[in-house]
Amino acid sequence: MRQLPGLSVAVAAWAALAGALPSRAADPVPPTHIFTVTGYPGDIDESGGSFTLANMRARILVPDGSERATYMRVLDAAIERLVAVTIRFDGTAGRLDPDGDHIDFPLCSISLGNSRFGDEAANCPPRSNRTMDAGQLLALGWAQGPEQPDAARLTLTRALESTPALSPGARALAFEARAEASEALAGSVIPSDPSFDRHWADALADYRHEAALATDSARARYAVANALLTLGAYDDALDEYHAIGRAWPEEAFEVSIRIGALYRQRGDYARALRILDNRSNRDNAQMNGMKFHYHRAWTLWLLGRNPEAAREIDEGLDSQPDFAPALTLRACVRARLGQFADAVADEQHAFDLLNANATDAPWSRREIEATRATLVLLREAAQPDHMRAVEAQCASYFSRWSHPRARSPLLPRRP
Repeated sequence: MRQLPGLSVAVAAWAALAGALPSRAADPVPPTHIFTVTGYPGDIDESGGSFTLANMRARILVPDGSERATYMRVLDAAIERLVAVTIRFDGTAGRLDPDGDHIDFPLCSISLGNSRFGDEAANCPPRSNRTMDAGQLLALGWAQGPEQPDAARLTLTRALESTPALSPGARALAFEARAEASEALAGSVIPSDPSFDRHWADALADYRHEAALATDSARARYAVANALLTLGAYDDALDEYHAIGRAWPEEAFEVSIRIGALYRQRGDYARALRILDNRSNRDNAQMNGMKFHYHRAWTLWLLGRNPEAAREIDEGLDSQPDFAPALTLRACVRARLGQFADAVADEQHAFDLLNANATDAPWSRREIEATRATLVLLREAAQPDHMRAVEAQCASYFSRWSHPRARSPLLPRRP
């Protein structure tokens, strides 16, 4: 096994998994069996013919045969270019690790840019209807989650009702997946829709169940904090971040990024920047990655410090050139600076990247449409009136993560 550079995931969420009682004889394999996910290569095991995507709790099994070397070359090319790949895999053939740490799926095809490699009909033929046990259905639901979150939640709930069928680790994974399915449902509506908070409250409850089972998992605690933040419970989320920092000192960089983002969302942009700058004064190689530069650029943009924001994004794109949100942010910054041709080029690049990696998930479609709307306005932005429209569109694109909201009435009052 060789370790490859860890890169942050470009696509905000894959989400979800599901399951069902193994005693149910009428739970056949659904007609859709090939699913799609996009991300950066993580670990590659060339001898065993498998790989992972960064931050993805699944391993992709590469088919035997003459094409295996081609798949590995595609992965190496993605690592060399620092870009994401799109994987299509058989969600009906997933195998759950006994401890619930990950799921194995067979690869159907792999895409880099606009080129796809792999014979899907040969690698992933349709399977005849058959009953699946709880672990197999959990794997299937994980695959369904981003594109079919309602179905994922239903089948996952049935799996969780079969307590003896899933190990504690698998139950934690199931709660995590059902929470991510709820996130996907929230992503299909606008934040002002009443169902938005309801879906996030469901996610919060499941993330808390996961954290109770996986007490050694910082990831689960981050998910709890993020759900609290999204629901407007800023002080509760801040408590969670500080607790993570105490329990996992190695998470100091990530905790700083998250706390900075929290203050940015509360509207305290100056404090958010101070937190990021305090972190940057420490010796940490992660300062050279996209995550730090993107968050700092975003905060500088909100403070109106546009030339600095542009330079910050330039540095981030050196390490992750296909991160579409950074290109959209730089397009907005450049429009403010009157650099309309460059702004259009950035937004066109972002739009092309999102289309190349598009899925049927609601959040994917919404992001593409928002980028398309920004691109249209940028192309007309040489006209003064249209410049004001671009400002409004840019503010709208980032508003959910840069302006405060009231605490959700679905949460109890803070003591």
